[in-house]
Amino acid sequence: MSLPSTIPSRPVVELLRSQVELNMVCSESRRYFLPRASLNAIFTSSAVEKAVAEMSCPEHQRIGLSKDVFTDGRRLFAALIRMRMENLIVHFRNCGTLDDRLPLTGEQVRKVIASANYAGDAEITGTGALLEMQWSVLPYVFPSNMSEHHRNIDENVILPFVGEIEHIASGGYGDVDQVAILASQQELLAVRDQVSSHYLLCIRVPLITVLKHSRGMKSEKVHVVRKKLRPARSREEYDRVYLREQTCLRLLNQLRHPNIIRLLGSYTHQKQHYFLFPFIETNLQKFLQREERLGKFEHDFTFFAALRGLASALSHAHALRLRQDQHGLDFEAVGYHHDLRPANVLVSGETFLLADFGLGNLKSIEMQSQTPWKPTTGDYLAPECMDDKNRIQHVARPIDTWAFGCLMADVVTYMHKGASGVREFSDKRLAPGRVSHWEESVFYDNDGNLKEVVVSWLRDLTGSHRQGYDKDPQNSLSAALVALCLKTLVQVPSERPTMDHVCRHLTGLSFRAHFEAVRDKFGEISSARRDSALQRHSLNLWMPETRFSALGRALSIDHAGMEEVRIGFLDAVYESSIRLMSAMFHTLGQILLLVAQPGGACTTSDTEFDRGLRATLCDKVNEDLSDLWDGLPSHIQTKAEDYWRQDLLRTESEDDLLEIHKALQRTEQPMIEATRALAWMKKIQLELARAENLEGGEGEDGQDKSTWVVPASDVHIRPALSSDRYPHTIGTFRGSAVLVEWMWYKPSWERLDPSQRSLVMNLRAESLGNSDRRSPGLSALKCLGFFEKVAPAPGSSGGRFGYGFVYKIPPRMGSPPLTLLQLLLAGMQKQQGASQDYEQPLLGQKFKLAFALVEFMMEFHTIGWLHGNFNSNNILLQRSEPAGEEGDGDNKAQPLDQPPTPMRPFVVGLHKSRPDGSRWETEGPGTDGDPEEYQHPEYRRTGRYRQTYDYYGLGVVLLEIGLWRPLERGLLASDRFRTTGAAEIRNELVKLGEKRLGARMGRVYRDVVVCCLSGRGFDEDKDAGDSSKSRTVTLGRFIDAVVEPLRGLAASGV
Repeated sequence: MSLPSTIPSRPVVELLRSQVELNMVCSESRRYFLPRASLNAIFTSSAVEKAVAEMSCPEHQRIGLSKDVFTDGRRLFAALIRMRMENLIVHFRNCGTLDDRLPLTGEQVRKVIASANYAGDAEITGTGALLEMQWSVLPYVFPSNMSEHHRNIDENVILPFVGEIEHIASGGYGDVDQVAILASQQELLAVRDQVSSHYLLCIRVPLITVLKHSRGMKSEKVHVVRKKLRPARSREEYDRVYLREQTCLRLLNQLRHPNIIRLLGSYTHQKQHYFLFPFIETNLQKFLQREERLGKFEHDFTFFAALRGLASALSHAHALRLRQDQHGLDFEAVGYHHDLRPANVLVSGETFLLADFGLGNLKSIEMQSQTPWKPTTGDYLAPECMDDKNRIQHVARPIDTWAFGCLMADVVTYMHKGASGVREFSDKRLAPGRVSHWEESVFYDNDGNLKEVVVSWLRDLTGSHRQGYDKDPQNSLSAALVALCLKTLVQVPSERPTMDHVCRHLTGLSFRAHFEAVRDKFGEISSARRDSALQRHSLNLWMPETRFSALGRALSIDHAGMEEVRIGFLDAVYESSIRLMSAMFHTLGQILLLVAQPGGACTTSDTEFDRGLRATLCDKVNEDLSDLWDGLPSHIQTKAEDYWRQDLLRTESEDDLLEIHKALQRTEQPMIEATRALAWMKKIQLELARAENLEGGEGEDGQDKSTWVVPASDVHIRPALSSDRYPHTIGTFRGSAVLVEWMWYKPSWERLDPSQRSLVMNLRAESLGNSDRRSPGLSALKCLGFFEKVAPAPGSSGGRFGYGFVYKIPPRMGSPPLTLLQLLLAGMQKQQGASQDYEQPLLGQKFKLAFALVEFMMEFHTIGWLHGNFNSNNILLQRSEPAGEEGDGDNKAQPLDQPPTPMRPFVVGLHKSRPDGSRWETEGPGTDGDPEEYQHPEYRRTGRYRQTYDYYGLGVVLLEIGLWRPLERGLLASDRFRTTGAAEIRNELVKLGEKRLGARMGRVYRDVVVCCLSGRGFDEDKDAGDSSKSRTVTLGRFIDAVVEPLRGLAASGV
């Protein structure tokens, strides 16, 4: 095409043409294109306006031209400028043929050129050149949603792959390469834009500056992996293989599983099929050859997380379930991979990713997963792939399980012995195979059994056959991994665990590995603190350390059954929990660096900056731990709270307890408040336990210990209420209904002078008198004080010396308060045909009542006290109707002819309670009319009260609640029990619970009661003495065997 002979000077157009040429990029196909970012940066609104002003066209044609070109025609304008045909943009606009009509056809181009009054051969030449030139401004842009459906790309489109191609691998069905895409030509991956800001200055600076900037701007690339399917014997087979892999990849991609390689997209170009994936650093084959560990794999717990992630990926591939609300469609299928080997497992800096589904497939759930084995290579082949004559067999998903077991064996070898160990393990497996004169290092022998060398290697690796191997937690974890590995490597496919089972087991191991890593880091910091100038509480880490330890106990981290404990919930919280524990581990590592200098020397400096930095990091640990705690199910949280209180209150130091009480003032969480209250009560318990060595008058803190003494004249007793059936003393104190409990004189008191006895009574009253320092679960009446008086003993006309403890009767309890024994007797009379219109409580009410009593016992023992007289007559019941204003309220006696409402129990009978380990008031079973049926047989024999004896009395009460019959007048009312010994009665009660409770209350309740009565499961080690550690262990067993099961029943909503 010829151009006008006279062309005015066009500096802006020439500059634009120069910049276009400078920014053309050569693609992999050796065709040049102008990147989208370069186009936008060069053809700015200002540049287009100035270029249009230089064009040769009638003035009326310029109206709105620069705006239309900038908005709708920059690509076409760039192509025309490059061809020196920029004036044609006017005619393209007139014909309505701008960027939205690209790519143009020959007819469209000829129509535009004809309208410009050009003629002859020039028209044909111009048409062909423009048709080809347009592709240089139409390079393909890989869209962000390319993974959702396949793209068929015009064969003339230039794909923006640039730079050298790096070949990665070749498989049976394709070649895998690492390629680079110009950053501006893709929306698949986020890339920092470093281009446009430079180009804004291009038309304002000298050309040499433009050249300098341009060369730096078109080099931004993203690297991806491209898989090109290799041509098959026929086009039909080629398309079929591609369609199978595309279907598998695209559906699995909807899971967005973090351990399945993400499909960025698929496309067909020039009759070739391709897949695009993110570029990952390396694969497992290369990883296992590295002498130094990669990235976060420097920590062993990363291996467990990576294996769990890979198992999860395989499990989801084996049983694919997509839901419309989560994945965009409803679909279920069974799948398989069938080519799991190190080369097909990618490794990032912190996990493993399942890749290459070339041999995989998905089938509808109605179809069997059996399929003829497709030959592949590697050491991970399963024995059923071929028979003893090397004939191909039908296989199913278990061959993936076998391969995963082989992979675990190599990984655990690498963990312990590195790359050289992996090579040695492979060499040891090398042996003549099924084919004559051919050696192979597969994991099975010629009979299909796991090679003995594999078994011995793995057991030697972890030392699991040696005594004491499990003393090291890491060895224990590795041994558990080896045990799981051996379960997958069995000859019979049906006997291998499913990948779902393997994943669940690895979930527990990974959680445990991370937990132990964090716990060890806490321990390192504790050791560094002991060696440094920093004191115990200076880092504010003792709280999260004890909470974290309690969480481990609640999850049974140190028990082999941990993997089973988590089945119902751990999968749901696994990802967030692992992330939080990893963050805690690294934050604690930073704290450790601040505490201990390189070389092991301890930091003694404590500058303001150091303190601020440590405080910030400690706050981060606390935040992550709180998030971890809050993410777990409520029953685990509650169980952990119980353990945490035990750990905090295990100390026998009053100073530590005071420090705990002060530290817990900084939060208003109910759990913290309850623990703070128990710490204060435990402190009083310690003071009481050592009262023999205190001097009378004032305590060590200077507090007046006589503040809990009340005038005896203010207490008015109603002795007529005391009877065999109702042994409690009721009265009034300053106008309020009260209950009075007596501590009568005992010979052991002779060791204490009156002032010391008064001090002991003050401490008793204080421990139960501070309602603001009491845990809600400690269901005891508030003590108002005590008085000293000679009072008549119940049922006698004589007088005895002692102390009366005054307890306030709360609203809605009645006066006299209703006891559990009274309710049980009323129920028995109803069953025997008495006239009262009486109904038993609902099953759920019984569960809640039982749990309230169990919770009381747990917290009473947590603060170090023993009850000593637990029975149904010492349990008062309060109606749980909505409360009005706090006060005496409705304290009328509760009628027994009404159906029982929901009940809140209060435990009384504390006249025999004492600090565990205190001996001065222990006189053996009492003679004050206390029911002997609730007393443990051993107590009658030895006279020494133990923790589990309280559990026995509790068990008897729980039995009564379950059967809703009292012990003395119902369950043991027959004549044959009147002369029966205590041990025989205990055996009969155990049998009664085993036979009758299950049908009425269910298996869980039955087992709890039998456990309390028999002592099985949490009984004390009688040879361990009364050490604090022994008592804590016993309490922990009680929580596991009794508290937690009943908590579940109470919360079940029955």
